[in-house]
Amino acid sequence: MKRFFRFAAVMMIMATLLTALPIAAGADYTMKITASWLNLRTGPGMEYPVVRSYKKDKLVTVLTDVNNKFWYHVRTADGTTGYMYKSYLKEYSTQINAKVAMSGTAVAKRNVNLRVGPGTKYSAITLLPAGSKMTVIGRTGRWYQVKIGKQTGFVSGNLIRIK
Repeated sequence: MKRFFRFAAVMMIMATLLTALPIAAGADYTMKITASWLNLRTGPGMEYPVVRSYKKDKLVTVLTDVNNKFWYHVRTADGTTGYMYKSYLKEYSTQINAKVAMSGTAVAKRNVNLRVGPGTKYSAITLLPAGSKMTVIGRTGRWYQVKIGKQTGFVSGNLIRIK
């Protein structure tokens, strides 16, 4: 009898978790935190544990919209994934143009931050792993504006190899 109740409890927990899974919604876009700080949670609700808190103006990538009008499934610049409350996020554009237009390809020599602008004072959009291939579209000083997938941003020239 105990086994049955244990099995039933596990099945109820799994059913609850499965209903909380995200659904694809053509996501993968950048959002900026507007609150003074915002919690990243393990699930889409206040009842889920906090993984970490992030400060205002940090950028996150929306991976999917969840089957809930209040939460986004996101990836932070440090690579952590979780859920953030939608009301404290706003769309963010990375439309800073490089001073010199160019074309070509590049490969990351090691893990490198893809940044919003040409310099370390700009927020990281995401962390690109070593070996990542990207299209070069411009240059500002020693910083290259690149495109990788749907994201456009800047990487330091000393961390990439231009082909």
